[in-house]
Amino acid sequence: IWVERNNRVFRGSFSSSDSVARLVQGDVQFAIRLKRRCRTAVGTNGSLHLVLKEMLQNSTGLQDTFGDIMVALEGILHTGNQTLLSLTADVLVKYVDLLGDSILRYDCSVLIHTLSCLISSSRPSVAISCAISLNSILKKLKPWKVDDHKCAWQKLECTNAIDGILHGLLEYITDNEKPVDYFTQMASLLCTILWWWPSSRYSVWVWSNQNLTSRIGALCRSLDSSTSAVMLQVYASLALCGDLAMKLLESREPVAALVFCMEKSQPHSLRIEAFRLFQMLTKSEVGTTMIMQQYGTSVVRSITSAMTEWKSVSSERIAADQFPLLLEACRAALIVRWPGNHHIQFWSNRIDEILFNLLVNKHFTVDKPLDVSFFTNPAVCKSMGVNCDPILRPFLWDLLGWLAIHCDEKFSLSSGGESNFLNALISYTCSVFVDVVGKLGCIPHDPVNEFEMEPAARALLLLVFSPCKQIASQTHNYLLAALKPHGSRYMELLVHSLEMVMHSSVNGAFDQLRVVIALMSLASCSNLSPYQDHIIQCGGPRVLSSIIRKHSSAGFQVSRSSIVSHTLDKYDSRTCCWDHRDGWEGMDIILFFAMWSFAELAKNSDFMLEIRQTSEVQCSVETFLDLLNSRGFGSGVQWFAAHILRCFGMYGFPSKLGSRVLKQLNVDKYADLRLMLSDGEYLQAHKVILAARCPLLLVPTETASGSNKSCRASCADEDLEQLCTKFSNVVRLSSRVHGCCMKKLMEFAYTGFVEVDHDHVKHLKILAKLSNLQTLTFLLSGKRPKWGSAVATCDFSSALESAGHPFFDIILVPQMTGEETSNCIVCQDQVPHVHAHKTILLSSCDYLRALFQSGMQDSSLEKITVPICWGALVKLVKWFYSGELPLPYIGCLWNNMDLNKKLQELKIYVELSWLAGLWFLEDVEECSLHVIKSCLMSNPHLGVGVMQMASELAQWNIVELAADYIAPLYPKMRNQGELDVLDEALLNAIRSSYVRLLLNHVS
Repeated sequence: IWVERNNRVFRGSFSSSDSVARLVQGDVQFAIRLKRRCRTAVGTNGSLHLVLKEMLQNSTGLQDTFGDIMVALEGILHTGNQTLLSLTADVLVKYVDLLGDSILRYDCSVLIHTLSCLISSSRPSVAISCAISLNSILKKLKPWKVDDHKCAWQKLECTNAIDGILHGLLEYITDNEKPVDYFTQMASLLCTILWWWPSSRYSVWVWSNQNLTSRIGALCRSLDSSTSAVMLQVYASLALCGDLAMKLLESREPVAALVFCMEKSQPHSLRIEAFRLFQMLTKSEVGTTMIMQQYGTSVVRSITSAMTEWKSVSSERIAADQFPLLLEACRAALIVRWPGNHHIQFWSNRIDEILFNLLVNKHFTVDKPLDVSFFTNPAVCKSMGVNCDPILRPFLWDLLGWLAIHCDEKFSLSSGGESNFLNALISYTCSVFVDVVGKLGCIPHDPVNEFEMEPAARALLLLVFSPCKQIASQTHNYLLAALKPHGSRYMELLVHSLEMVMHSSVNGAFDQLRVVIALMSLASCSNLSPYQDHIIQCGGPRVLSSIIRKHSSAGFQVSRSSIVSHTLDKYDSRTCCWDHRDGWEGMDIILFFAMWSFAELAKNSDFMLEIRQTSEVQCSVETFLDLLNSRGFGSGVQWFAAHILRCFGMYGFPSKLGSRVLKQLNVDKYADLRLMLSDGEYLQAHKVILAARCPLLLVPTETASGSNKSCRASCADEDLEQLCTKFSNVVRLSSRVHGCCMKKLMEFAYTGFVEVDHDHVKHLKILAKLSNLQTLTFLLSGKRPKWGSAVATCDFSSALESAGHPFFDIILVPQMTGEETSNCIVCQDQVPHVHAHKTILLSSCDYLRALFQSGMQDSSLEKITVPICWGALVKLVKWFYSGELPLPYIGCLWNNMDLNKKLQELKIYVELSWLAGLWFLEDVEECSLHVIKSCLMSNPHLGVGVMQMASELAQWNIVELAADYIAPLYPKMRNQGELDVLDEALLNAIRSSYVRLLLNHVS
């Protein structure tokens, strides 16, 4: 034992041979004690477990000698004796299990290293026991102990543990000679690794895509349910990464297998795992659409079936064994938060009856409409909600709200199943809402209400503002009846509770929850005519204005998930590469609901009169304009800001690009369309702008052959100049077209934003509708913003497609091209190039404006060479036409990209930064520098290549930036020779940054 131990890797960790001797002595004593107690039961799993448990309980000092025992077990695991190895691995499983979380008090790194090596053992029994032990240890890691995670990952990496697991899984799938427990334990261990370490997910996906994805459907049908369930767990762990979730969706087999495992005929355990994977894949609207377009009917049937199976149980309450399946099915049903045809399928599967049975009582007979008075009856109240666990109710309220807000305007209650159930749900919701408002000040004394109040208030709000007129009207009537006894007092309570917020700091989740509930309740009641005046008289406008200013300027972020527990699950904390912005509401729901309430009250003439009479009107307008121009708020906030600004005569969404392009309107140079007004005035416009924004104003000439459709066909068949003449250069407008309104229409077409006097709104609305300017028509109509609508940005990108082909007048060619070839449908040139429009280019670039309008020879060139690479040119053109510079995607795909590929991507932004300085493109330069800085922050080793590229272009600000990020690693990178490729000037820049860093530490 002495000789063997001295040859082990542990020798270097002890200070002297005496310490090794004492350690070996402890090994021998432990082995003797174990042998004496197990003399008659060696190899018997149960007896060995009892012996070990007895030793832990009766030997007071044994737990204190954990380190010695672990080293002893580790030493035995390193031996080649297979019998002893198998026995020791089994002992270790029991020992780790008995110690529980207390095992983390000790250094487990050596044990993790050994177990990681042995999971590749040729003996399945040894591999299984080691996988169980390792999995148990890793699961006990605490999220906040970063050093423990780092150490464990280093051990897993150096032993190639993931490769060993994947190799074992592949052997099982191909040969199927090992026991089922081998596959399940290995897959479970893999799930734990994928859970804790996101960096492991991409490599596992690559292996899975090569070896498993194509046959997962057949495997799920051939393997037993427990094995299939573990396989779904592996895919759910991969789907924690948003990038990999999209790749899974693009693969047909995994999705088909998922839908198969969700079916009613499958065991509960398998269906639960299938629903969990489904939830991960539908975290985005895109993912939901991809699944529901192909499997919508089957998915909805599986979900609704799981939500009704509990009714077969004789007990009134949901059985304990039914609850996990029901809970996951309700979570899966939350796909109704995304728009789509699956809503109709849910109604067809009687979702209203399902929700009524769960929320209210499955024994109630709903053969006639139930009004609010029915649900306020004390005898009825006692039996309401007896079926449903309190944990489940928030999900049910959310389902009801999402179903209502995504209803089509023409949706009929009778077309969605028995309308009596939906009417009863609406009536019950109004009854609960009134109770919520009445108890708003009593949340601390009723934890169940706290858990349910926000979802119930939200459900009522979405019912009130449902696009379906029948649902909204029914909710309106029931709510008025429910509020009738104490409505005025409740309005005072809501405004007073919000007024208190103005004079205090709302930081805690509890205070924020109260504010959100009050704002949602106020928004719901603001739609009721009898209470609008009362809210205004109580000071509602002043309170809401103060909240909006406070939250729009101070950078508050109060997301729903931060104050409502049921919206979070254990998976959310471990995701990566997902967009965590809370959808249409944005990251601050207090601001969102304050804007909603303000928008509803703004329809009241007394409200606007009070706003205009105060000194805050200018401040309010500036606040709303800032919300429109900012990127840090959700689309819903911006839509409500635009909806409110229409009361001040402002319509649309202003942008920098629109402001720049507007300068070209009525400018002779490059204007190729004249709109003649009835009073003799005319507007000089640009066909390419109108082709992208308002194509109905382009009138084909009478001499053009064929229909209007043929005029817009592919330009490959005819010469551009010839095709361009198919659209008239002069358009004479009818005398009924108001000249001022036509100017405003053109201004909106160029910018996406316009200010209009109240007297012209009616005429402009008619003109906008005839011109098919849908955003302007919608804003002028005064309709409430539709939930989920994207912000209508000023974008001319469609001019780069077929709509703008007839008007191309310049070709941009990159100076540096690689192996790229052009597949241009406009011309046959194989050299990479971009067809563009001078009007759009010069509107955003002073350099190009001077070039095109100089009158010199270069101003008439049809082709310009841009001194950047092809990739940079594509991104630059995108910025010219959309105002947004495409950014590299930073996520798992980026992190697993080769270093040279990363540098090639960064080279694009270094070149753009350099060109932006020459062409005076401040926004492009700022954005490019931000991208470079972000990439250097994530990986300072990129700095070496960035410094070389930047120095070649004399971009010394980028050289200094890269040097600053290299400085903390300077000694290490210098010693490893990573800096040898740099010249002396660049090395001096790094040394200077390093010295400054040291001086800052000293100071």
